[in-house]
Amino acid sequence: MFDRLWFYLLFPGIPGLILCLSLWQMARARAERTRLPVTDFPRPAGWGLSKRTQDLQETVLFNLIMLLATGVIAAVLFAATSNFFNSFVVGSLGSAWFLWRIARTLPVWSDHKLGLMGEQLVGRSLDQLASDELAGDCTETGSVVSD
Repeated sequence: MFDRLWFYLLFPGIPGLILCLSLWQMARARAERTRLPVTDFPRPAGWGLSKRTQDLQETVLFNLIMLLATGVIAAVLFAATSNFFNSFVVGSLGSAWFLWRIARTLPVWSDHKLGLMGEQLVGRSLDQLASDELAGDCTETGSVVSD
């Protein structure tokens, strides 16, 4: 079974990986292309920040998936070659790389999430203030007309 393992990794594995990565790239491109047909409508509070937060979340999840895949690749490499050193080097270098990328992205993602919550809170407060002012204008106008 292990003598044909390279065949199973090479032929279905590499095209499958290329297919997954291309589908992921196409989904990101489609998400970037989709916009409202009319741009006169105001965007909700924190719209741009929510887009950046979503992109950072996708980056963290992608790196986490690649971290798990690195462990699987190292295990398959050890099972195929029975060479512990090679599988250890591949697993440790790959894991270190993706852990570093996750550790670098997580604080930025956390800051963006906190900023998004703040912007949404300010937006709700301003909407409430604007609706109170409009309601006050209507009552004042009504009182002037009724006099």
